[in-house]
Amino acid sequence: MANKDTTFVDKALEDKAFADQLMGDKALADELIAALLADESLGDVDLVRLVQALFEKKGILQEGMVGLAERANHNDDLFDFKALIWAIQASPMQLRKPFAEDILSPTSGVYVFTDRNCQGKHAGFGGGRHDMADIARQIGNDAISSLSIAKGWGITLFTAAGFSGDKTTIAPRRDGVGGDRYNLTDGFDNAVSSFIITGVPRDPSRKNQVTSTYHGSATGYTPAEGQKGYSD
Repeated sequence: MANKDTTFVDKALEDKAFADQLMGDKALADELIAALLADESLGDVDLVRLVQALFEKKGILQEGMVGLAERANHNDDLFDFKALIWAIQASPMQLRKPFAEDILSPTSGVYVFTDRNCQGKHAGFGGGRHDMADIARQIGNDAISSLSIAKGWGITLFTAAGFSGDKTTIAPRRDGVGGDRYNLTDGFDNAVSSFIITGVPRDPSRKNQVTSTYHGSATGYTPAEGQKGYSD
């Protein structure tokens, strides 16, 4: 089956109920849709990869796949999607990238981490406004110390709920291959209670353009270990 088949991708984008059933969780379904909208080149095989990555990120890969299989027994579209998973697993092709690569060099959205240098507990977020309740449910309030950001995505962090308090913005970039990593500095380290994530559509004709510059700790963040210009 060709990677560019988009039967299930189109279904997920057109039918929110299908995406909810696919993930068994509305928040995960929203993340899945955000990832699909951010990259129009994704096909059905990529969708399988995204579903598994989201389950694994939440720490429920096995439970998530079992739940999907059970829901597929009562839904024809999900049953066909399960058949696609079986076909991929039976083929010699590599289905997934290593999970560490997914979260350290994401293709969409932002991953946040409880420890410096993108270590510790982590959670992924798609575009939009994420207030304290959403963040606390996934990783905890005042718990973020570092993050990895996909190329073309940016984030504005706030120290208080309701998108208030002190704020710092890491603006979108188009240079590099994505997955820029940052440590939060004093005033924002373990102090973030809400944030807004924005995505920038890919523009192949301007793929090397830098749309922001690095300002260092003056804006609340420094490059994480392994990034150019890193200093502890």
